Amino acid sequence: MQRHWDEPKGGEPQGDEQQATLSDRRMWEIWQTVTQINSLTAADELGLFSLLAPQPLTVAAIAERLAVQPRAAVAITGYMAALGFLDCDETRRYGLTALARKYMLPDSDYYWGPVWQCTRNAPASADMFVEALQKNNSTIHDGNPLFEFLSSNKDFAREFAYSMHSRGLYSAEQVAKSVLFNGVTRLLDIGGGIGTFATQIVTNHAAMTAQVIDLPMVCELGEEYAASRGLQQRVSFRALDFFNEAWPTDADGMFFSDIFHDWNFDTCREIADKAFTALRRGGRIFICELLKDDDRCGPWLANSYDMAMIIHTEGQQFTFAELRAIVEGAGFTGVVKEPAGDVFTLVSATKP
Repeated sequence: MQRHWDEPKGGEPQGDEQQATLSDRRMWEIWQTVTQINSLTAADELGLFSLLAPQPLTVAAIAERLAVQPRAAVAITGYMAALGFLDCDETRRYGLTALARKYMLPDSDYYWGPVWQCTRNAPASADMFVEALQKNNSTIHDGNPLFEFLSSNKDFAREFAYSMHSRGLYSAEQVAKSVLFNGVTRLLDIGGGIGTFATQIVTNHAAMTAQVIDLPMVCELGEEYAASRGLQQRVSFRALDFFNEAWPTDADGMFFSDIFHDWNFDTCREIADKAFTALRRGGRIFICELLKDDDRCGPWLANSYDMAMIIHTEGQQFTFAELRAIVEGAGFTGVVKEPAGDVFTLVSATKP
């Protein structure tokens, strides 16, 4: 994974010469990052990608069908092309790239629209970051911890669950291929949302069944999703407060995706202890997270996600060494890691 947001090129001048010639291009690019998600959200809401799904169109045709001015059509098509979502052919017609077809069409399983909508409905601001950094607590959801807000706001819980599914499906497919799951027959997916990971994992491991633990509203959505994939007999859902209620003890696999990063170190140790107690002997714990490098200075995506945790939760992104210490402290042994697609890492260990 790219360590820094803009990797420096070899042979750049150093010292005083570097200071004199150092370009401000990176500053411009950072300044314009806010334009990316807002423009992409606008293009999605206007229906640009759905419009171009059947065939490429000229800017004039796009302007007419979207009921926008030609100037606006020129701007949005050019920007979406620059971001890699549109191609322009020799006849000056704009069409969808493979990236747009996979992630920006509402009828695609991988559609990221719910992510943009969730982000739009819970926008972050510099003031929120300043307050969160000073007070070390969540500031984005009216000052309420994320999961308390989800428990009391069913509409947002539904939106959040679908957002997590959209940005988790590709990684779930990659995780599910891991041979580390071989031999696991009963998987407990803690905080598993609508079953994004559980359904993929059992699909790739025929002898396995899974139970997903989450909020009541999310479990209802999950039952619908599992049924839509024909997996209602192999993936079940249970509403459970995993801090205050006893965990099922029939599992030989315990799975956590984007869960440990929501909590501080002490709470993560508590979660690992609960997993160790509930797992059958010889069972495995699986933790899927976006890991930081050992020096915590990269990769840039993990550090950006880490900053998001500052305003959303009480957690952080971990290094592999930190996660290993947490699970070993609970009694697990044989800690290993492997890539889970281009973003996440799967960490696993065994209960002896």
